[in-house]
Amino acid sequence: MLGVSRTSVREAVKVLSAKGLVEARRRVGVRVLSRDDWRLFDPVVLSWHPDIQNDSELISGLIEARRIFEPAAAELAARRGTGSDLAAIEAAFNAMRDSIPHDLDGVCRADLAFHRSVIAASHNVVLKGLIGMLKRR
Repeated sequence: MLGVSRTSVREAVKVLSAKGLVEARRRVGVRVLSRDDWRLFDPVVLSWHPDIQNDSELISGLIEARRIFEPAAAELAARRGTGSDLAAIEAAFNAMRDSIPHDLDGVCRADLAFHRSVIAASHNVVLKGLIGMLKRR
């Protein structure tokens, strides 16, 4: 029917199941799960979102999550950051400042680098795992 092997379909269902998008049960079948079950911190799941720029609920949730995590990351970066960590943060900040107002794309790249640098300087493995959320779409 789909022109692919059962093995390919099984593997695809495994991936979708691991990402929280579907649930597969023997003798019952596969069902799509509600968005509440999706692994939204997974950059792959976010990249599969068909119209992420227009999903105000998701965008609002991501902004709220950043407001919760980033101050804690900044505090940890201030306490744990090495000299090279702080230099990376400063370089990203300077790149943002130097790009304003003539290079919006440069500002966006520098802003992303700044936030990634702060999280990296926190030296917290869980926060560092969230860096994938901060990719430009």
